[in-house]
Amino acid sequence: MNPPDNASAAAPAAGASAVGPAAAPASPTGDLDVPRVAAELRLVVGRLARKLREHSPSGLTPTQLSALANIDEYGPLRLTALAAREAVAPPTASRAVDALVGHGLVTREADPDDARSTILRVSSQGDAFLASWRQSRDALLASRLVTFDPAAVERLAQTLPVLRAVLDSLTADSSAEPPQ
Repeated sequence: MNPPDNASAAAPAAGASAVGPAAAPASPTGDLDVPRVAAELRLVVGRLARKLREHSPSGLTPTQLSALANIDEYGPLRLTALAAREAVAPPTASRAVDALVGHGLVTREADPDDARSTILRVSSQGDAFLASWRQSRDALLASRLVTFDPAAVERLAQTLPVLRAVLDSLTADSSAEPPQ
């Protein structure tokens, strides 16, 4: 027997879906209300990220954890490149890196191209830490997703490429401001 889809047992109302109310809101004219979708997406993604942090504490600050994940994904990196990726000042990135080095999660190596710079790499301890941290968050999400109707989870899976593209577009042009 499949568990309930965690939405209403009745058919979804207009503007609602089997995942929740107003997942893809429409304007009164029937056109997609993109600003409302954007606002709901921001709210849901932000709250989801916060809940994941609450349920799988890492012992690191969000800044340190983000720096570690960026070094892992885009490294090896110079400190200035990390600061740019994090959209923080180099001294802020330096403090985060100092803490990560202190925890044994990141190493600093001399930059062969610039004696004034260092290269940041995730250490083997950092790799193990990230693998464990990611696994605990994945397990938490999976434990919740299996309680939903499989069709709802499939619809969610189908949106992942769009969400990745939105993230990539924001990452590629993090300095772009939305029109006023």
